Amino acid sequence: MASIKGIEIKNIKTFRGEEYPRLYQGTVYFKGNKLGFWSQDSWGGPDRYDFDITELNKVSKKYYGVGSISDLDTLLSEIILLNDYEKKYKNAVNAGYKSIVILTDGFKETCLKVPKETKKDAVLKICEAYIKTFENASNDKDRVKTLVFTSPKDFTK
Repeated sequence: MASIKGIEIKNIKTFRGEEYPRLYQGTVYFKGNKLGFWSQDSWGGPDRYDFDITELNKVSKKYYGVGSISDLDTLLSEIILLNDYEKKYKNAVNAGYKSIVILTDGFKETCLKVPKETKKDAVLKICEAYIKTFENASNDKDRVKTLVFTSPKDFTK
């Protein structure tokens, strides 16, 4: 299960909002304990929580750094993305692949499936040409990220 600093989201549902076409909601857990319901706001406002977020705000500040503009809403969005990548990884493994590489620039995303390798350096070497092509095609080269997932442990930060 995808988690960051002991925070997990289960029972994830998607819904359409007024401002954004795809929003998320689910049940938040911290260190294995259920905290309560969380939802992104359908009008583009701050996320909604039906539990006390004081402890999670501290975790978020520690994770991003005290001076960062990123907050708990950002952290939960990052967990949603990590959960999505974990699903892609599991589907690839079930289809006989060993690793996946996610290429993203925040707008476009590509998932490369690697059949025989689980060492991150070797996976990157295999995908090198695809990575260069993605970087060259991106309109926002500074935001390109290459994420390598070779085991279920990669989804826990």
